[in-house]
Amino acid sequence: MPVVTVIGMVAAGMSEDQILHEHPLLEREDIREVLLFNHQTYLLESTD
Repeated sequence: MPVVTVIGMVAAGMSEDQILHEHPLLEREDIREVLLFNHQTYLLESTD
């Protein structure tokens, strides 16, 4: 699943439990890794 899709679900207010219920192939750690990736990408772009 694309990173942007998971970020969109979180941004729309879905909880981790809701996301995991709708997408059973995802794991809780996957969601956290997506958020960490997004955060790190933002930090890299904001320092340029």
